[in-house]
Amino acid sequence: MKIGKTVFLIILVLIVSSNAKTDSLQTIPQDSFPIQKDVFHLKAYEPFRVGYSCADGEGASLKKSCANNGFMDFFISVEYPFFEFYSEYLNSLLNDKLHINSTTQLLPVPVITFSSRFAQYIATRRSSPVVSKSFNPKLLLRWGKPDDNYRLEIGYAHESNGQSISDSLAYFRERAVDSTQEVESGFPYFSMETDEKLSRGWDFFDANYRLFLNVYRSRFTLFGNYKYFFPVGIIQGSADNKRKWETTGLNIKRQEVDGLFFSVEYQYNVVWYILEFPRKWKRDTPTFGNPRLLLSARTGIKNSFDYNTIRTEISFDILGFPISLYYQKGFLNDLSMYYHDGNTIGASFIFR
Repeated sequence: MKIGKTVFLIILVLIVSSNAKTDSLQTIPQDSFPIQKDVFHLKAYEPFRVGYSCADGEGASLKKSCANNGFMDFFISVEYPFFEFYSEYLNSLLNDKLHINSTTQLLPVPVITFSSRFAQYIATRRSSPVVSKSFNPKLLLRWGKPDDNYRLEIGYAHESNGQSISDSLAYFRERAVDSTQEVESGFPYFSMETDEKLSRGWDFFDANYRLFLNVYRSRFTLFGNYKYFFPVGIIQGSADNKRKWETTGLNIKRQEVDGLFFSVEYQYNVVWYILEFPRKWKRDTPTFGNPRLLLSARTGIKNSFDYNTIRTEISFDILGFPISLYYQKGFLNDLSMYYHDGNTIGASFIFR
């Protein structure tokens, strides 16, 4: 009975407070709520992407792949910083104790991130299947606040593709089934359809550093990333590299094509109004604006610079829509076939 009364009183207080006048709330000083800060919040980690991609592969040129094996390409990425407020508070106490600049961040903020990529083969494969490409959770320690010109992250990460084929018997059985069903359904069959179902997974140490440089209306972003792949990890267990019975592609491990990554992005912060819109739209809907150019290079931590990947990406806003176009030459377009040296092109909406 007491519990029922308590719940009733709580609901009553909430109803009364929701009907209170706004003016009365504004009279309460903001300092009365020192922890009314976004202590816990979910937000984007890397830019979200929704677009269309195609890559050449075993038995399929880039042109043929785009016509018969292209796919809708989805990428989502979120982060969850926790104890952010308490980290700032402890940093301020430590800085006072050591008599150093109050803005210096000595203690990091713990961050959990999750990124995922998946594809849907609309009208290019039987029943338009959705295929998982990558699942990438990380536990990181971060230095650098949002208004700083740098960000440093180190931590433990896992990446896998969510597939299950890990032995030769299952692979060749699946390959026979895929080829038969695709041909009978009137769709062309490529061996990469079965290769995409090969299980891949790694645990690795991850460290990255990002530096922001603002020059007039321009912004440069320099980024470097280092990964060390564990032979046996806490989440993955034994690393899932290419197996001896896999017959396509180069016989190499992931650490030979990945582990060192560098990129530079140039952004020109300007907008142009070319088309005529009603005056009230002009400020919010430019015809073209915020062009960016991204150049990146990736290579392995083992046999560095033997197996390289380069990527060029151009992005811009058109009528308020953020558009991205990219071309990639090299490896790791798909985790299951990380060993394939090929070409990839794509276009997408990109949300930062």
